[in-house]
Amino acid sequence: MADSNQTEGKPKSKFTTFRIVLIVMGVSALFRIVGREADRASTERGYANAVAQVTNEGANEGLIHAKAAAMVLESHYKQHSNFPDSLAAVDFDRPLPETVQSIRVEADGTLRVVLMGSGRQDLRSFRLRPQIDAAGKFTWACVYEEMPAGTLPAECSRRTNDG
Repeated sequence: MADSNQTEGKPKSKFTTFRIVLIVMGVSALFRIVGREADRASTERGYANAVAQVTNEGANEGLIHAKAAAMVLESHYKQHSNFPDSLAAVDFDRPLPETVQSIRVEADGTLRVVLMGSGRQDLRSFRLRPQIDAAGKFTWACVYEEMPAGTLPAECSRRTNDG
């Protein structure tokens, strides 16, 4: 009879072990699902925070720096009738403000200001685009693509899609 109890006990023991393994696997899967949802929510919050980090104040600092660079580009254009390939080519080597990732010269002399942050650059950048009249007078228009309006300098009021 002792043998029959052991025989009966083994299937119970295997069944109990199997249930415990299933429960552990289920709980583990649940934690992974909850973890993925938490990661996704964290990523979405991170994206929102990255966009929020691009502040109007930071954009204003970028605009002030870009205007100084624009004066140097304007002077270069008046002397050479062309725009340089980069700010370094005209010895404009002022350190960027902490809020600005980069300022680049595009082929038409437009200055593209990219602010610090993460995510797509078009959500945190604007441009100073030169306009030259017949008399050679420069005006600089601040334009943007998709940057949220509340984070733009007040002068950047024209939206453009020609990137």
